[in-house]
Amino acid sequence: MKLLTLTALAIGAILALLTSGSSADVCGPNSRCPAGYYDYMLPHFDCEKFYLCENGIACEQNCPAGLHFNAFRQRCDAPEQACCDIYLPCFPEE
Repeated sequence: MKLLTLTALAIGAILALLTSGSSADVCGPNSRCPAGYYDYMLPHFDCEKFYLCENGIACEQNCPAGLHFNAFRQRCDAPEQACCDIYLPCFPEE
């Protein structure tokens, strides 16, 4: 019985850790974020995320569900218009 209770507590703790993060939990200095600039956006290696720069500090942000970060337009966009994922067709707006 104790083992079952401990297992359930461990699983609950792991799930809480995995689901507790918000879109701006990961922040830190970034050499690509220019000092003195605010609301400057940089692409992330994950197409569904981007970095929001505030005076040299980059905070990881999530695009809304189903959207990818469009580095050219500096916004979250439809995946086929963001052209971030090399495995998806790319049809950028003109």
